[in-house]
Amino acid sequence: IYRITPPPLEWDLQEYICQYVQTGDNKYFYWFLHYYEPTLNEKAKSFRNKYSMEEHFADIKQSLVTGLCKALINYDISIAPFLPYAQRYMEREVIQRLTYKYWMQQMPMWHLTLTLVLQ
Repeated sequence: IYRITPPPLEWDLQEYICQYVQTGDNKYFYWFLHYYEPTLNEKAKSFRNKYSMEEHFADIKQSLVTGLCKALINYDISIAPFLPYAQRYMEREVIQRLTYKYWMQQMPMWHLTLTLVLQ
């Protein structure tokens, strides 16, 4: 999803984030995603397997990226490296997405149960 052709300059991942924070230029975040995507795929597979949600790989991966974006909002490059800082944001987004998906799947059953009880 995040592959760029031709590939951008290859730097340390933290450098892309520093450049993004300092300049506000989105290309640095896109470049970061280009090189971080294999790790994103592994993280998404891990969550997919942990929660037995085979059909939700793309949702999980997108949640991880949403977490990265949310982490960037308050990130201060002088305090900590970005990826350890962003880890909780990514995890939180995945858990929220999977919880929402689970409850949405259960909703018809809850609705039916509530309807029967109220009658």
